Amino acid sequence: MTTPTYAAALEAALGISSTRESIQGIKSVVAREIEATDTSARIRDTGYFNHSYMPDFVLEWPDDEAAGQRFMYLKFSGDADYFARDVALVEDREPIVFSIGHHRNARAAQARLAAETGAVNTLLTDADGLATMIERRDRSPDVRIISTALTQDGRGFLDAENASLIADGFSQGIDAARSLAVEGTRHATDIVTARLRRRQSRLLNQFLQAVWVGSGGSIERFPGVRDLSGEIADSALEFLLSGDEIVDPEFWRRLGRHATLEQLTRLKIGRSTRNLQHFITHNIDVLWARAFHLQQTTDSPTEEPAALEWAIERKLLSLRSAGFSAYFDTSVEELRRKTSGARTRGISLAVLLERAAGTVVAELEITADRRSIVYRSDESIDITRDERLAALAASLGPDARVTRARIPVTRDRNLVCDFTAQIVAPRGPSKVPMSELLVCLPLLHELTSAETTELSVILESAAGKEAMTDHSTVRLPPPATGELAGGGQAAVGAGREDTWEDTGWELGRLPFDDGC
Repeated sequence: MTTPTYAAALEAALGISSTRESIQGIKSVVAREIEATDTSARIRDTGYFNHSYMPDFVLEWPDDEAAGQRFMYLKFSGDADYFARDVALVEDREPIVFSIGHHRNARAAQARLAAETGAVNTLLTDADGLATMIERRDRSPDVRIISTALTQDGRGFLDAENASLIADGFSQGIDAARSLAVEGTRHATDIVTARLRRRQSRLLNQFLQAVWVGSGGSIERFPGVRDLSGEIADSALEFLLSGDEIVDPEFWRRLGRHATLEQLTRLKIGRSTRNLQHFITHNIDVLWARAFHLQQTTDSPTEEPAALEWAIERKLLSLRSAGFSAYFDTSVEELRRKTSGARTRGISLAVLLERAAGTVVAELEITADRRSIVYRSDESIDITRDERLAALAASLGPDARVTRARIPVTRDRNLVCDFTAQIVAPRGPSKVPMSELLVCLPLLHELTSAETTELSVILESAAGKEAMTDHSTVRLPPPATGELAGGGQAAVGAGREDTWEDTGWELGRLPFDDGC
């Protein structure tokens, strides 16, 4: 519906001769208009109508626990003085008051009511005011932010003229913050401060500050209420990741320096957005994780899927393709709880050697029929190039499987790939940049050429990082002389739990528990 349509529908409902049907018609029009203004709101009809104290509707936001509830009253507004007294009866609840009908002496009444309702955190609006906000909302995605904020925490008088000024001023303020224009940004922050109660005023100021900082501005010069914590608020990040696509890598890198993986998993932005792809790709070297769990899938993530795609699902960040999903978390225990998957016997040595081309593997566990071989190099030399490895694996018979591998990613940091659990994590209780964990993705799953290319792009996009081939290898000193070619050593056991004690792996449990 358009502005005159809502007003006309309300007039038509007022003209119904049956009182019950008229009330139902009025409440139906208002409920539809609220839903169009704020799609995140849930509206509950109380069964009352034009009551002095009891609200007509209770508004709630299921996806935002901190928003709480807000009462909404429908009030007849023919006489301005009477209407003002009626509004004053419920002002201590800081509600929304919806004006049915038209004010007499409108100009003077509006000025008076605007001052009074703003002072007591009450939002007074009408069919034309909300409909104008809906039109602006449909025209500009940025207006959705202020539209929802007004429903939750708006105050003052919202008629058609004021709705236009608020929507346009805020939308233009976002553009001003992106270009570091002080006056336009200040005008938007003034609107936010004057028109919103404390919570949404704080959140939208944080949002504008995030845009300002992401565009290269300093917090000290931000022309609004400053948040000096250095963190980006969840709501601000949600707005940005859900909004129109921003392709500027530096914008996302500036914001990413203040975000964490834990924060991303709290966001409610749907499964995947274009801005989420940019944000993760340009911050993968500073988002730290404990582990990732790979699950095979036959479901295509989108109708026309990219080879690889970031998404938020199961309260986890995932990297998805048509054939798998890799879930990242900061806790192995939480990762196990949120994901599922049967354990496997591991992979054959031949498959590992094929997947590990160009990747340094410093240690392997190979098992078959309750027997195991642990094969490692003293100096993290790539043992996959050792011609004796195949002979040692063959000694376990045709059913031999590689169950674990250790991959050095830096001189002092190693990753453990558990092929039976399909989990990758660093040795010990530490966290590492997600870019390091992704080194092992090709070992757990055979990537297509398109997936390999996109993984290279993701890793190369991380600032200060090398290309994927350099991520997957470690420059090491020349091989030392050892008992086996390449300096490798083997330890053979029959299901013994102490086989991997020297490396910090304990058989019978995952070697990368959180340690807490």
